Amino acid sequence: MRNTLIKKFLSCCIAVCAFTLVMVISAGSKAVSAADATPVSIGKIDYDDLTLQVYKNNNAIVYFSTNGRKNWQEIGGEIKTDSNGEYIEMDISWVDPKSDVKLYFKGNKDETATDVTIPKMLSGFSVKFDKVAVDFEFDGYGSCEKFMWRKASDYNWTEVPFDKKSSDYKAFLKTIESLRFKGCKLIFCCVQKTGTGVKDPGERLSNEVKVTIPKQAEAPVIQFELKKRTINTKDSWEYYDSKQNKWISCTKNMDLDTLAPEVLSAGGTKGKDVKIKFRFYATDKKAASKSTVLYVPGQNTAPEIGESKDVVFAFDKKKLKVTFAGASSATPIEYCVVKKGYSFDEKKAAWKTVKTANKTLTFSSSAVPSGSKIYIRFAGENMSKVKDTDIKLASACAYYEVTWPETT
Repeated sequence: MRNTLIKKFLSCCIAVCAFTLVMVISAGSKAVSAADATPVSIGKIDYDDLTLQVYKNNNAIVYFSTNGRKNWQEIGGEIKTDSNGEYIEMDISWVDPKSDVKLYFKGNKDETATDVTIPKMLSGFSVKFDKVAVDFEFDGYGSCEKFMWRKASDYNWTEVPFDKKSSDYKAFLKTIESLRFKGCKLIFCCVQKTGTGVKDPGERLSNEVKVTIPKQAEAPVIQFELKKRTINTKDSWEYYDSKQNKWISCTKNMDLDTLAPEVLSAGGTKGKDVKIKFRFYATDKKAASKSTVLYVPGQNTAPEIGESKDVVFAFDKKKLKVTFAGASSATPIEYCVVKKGYSFDEKKAAWKTVKTANKTLTFSSSAVPSGSKIYIRFAGENMSKVKDTDIKLASACAYYEVTWPETT
């Protein structure tokens, strides 16, 4: 009987010890597991995708609150992993963009609350198109360094810095210039600043701004007055000066000699080819028109005088014979007579044209007395209206001064 009691006592002791050991081990395991969990933390906040990274930090469940921790709700979302551990990619598209919103987070193991403020959308952003400067005026973009733009007809955004001296901004303006031909509508928005966590929640995208780029009006039609070398410019026109790299206001009926003196022959050499762009200038109410280009080949040198040359002068008895050897229907030669004591103005002179090769004209001493000068030049091509094409100037002038031989 005694032995039986002893055995029962020992069995009870062993059971108690075993139970105690299990409880100790279990409690220790829970303590280790709880120690492993830390407060949840916030990672990247992306306002393009409208997502927020919430790191679990060994918590099995993560909760959030929108009303100052009065009520909690389990976060739903895809669980991902990066070098910092597991995180939940939480959708924040439902967060009101019109005001700052504070969100609270906690884990099921470590219930220390973590909060982050989602900033309200930048709502004062504005954009204006300057029709005269062909540039944009931006305002209300705060500390944002870049804007995004796209055509209203597509969804392809392009980022551009606000720095107008940057190469990207200059390239942007060139693109806009190409869009002005038919006009278009653009949409602008400040670029988001991606948040990195609680201390730097970033900045939302701004409000979108629509800007109309007006269609350019048709270019002016150029009329060139060949004899006077003038262009039918108006006070409402402007021309592009490539030397100064800018558009300059026109005056009425501008002279080609003034606009582009390099086109004229000088020192026995042909003038330089020139291109001059014209357009109607911009005002506050309308953009500059399309431009038209006047192309003028350099002025040719004067005809040559002498034997086997373009024009030959010779006296025969009481006549002066002038042979236009170099004349033809393709290269007519013009001439005019200026008697002694009269000045010569090629733009006002009464030019006569010879279109036949080797044609000879005779002049008497009364028609061209000594001291007279006979001016000659290759004729120009008389084009009354020019648009994106060329003209042919009359050549430079040469002259022959008449001295009648003495008679015996």
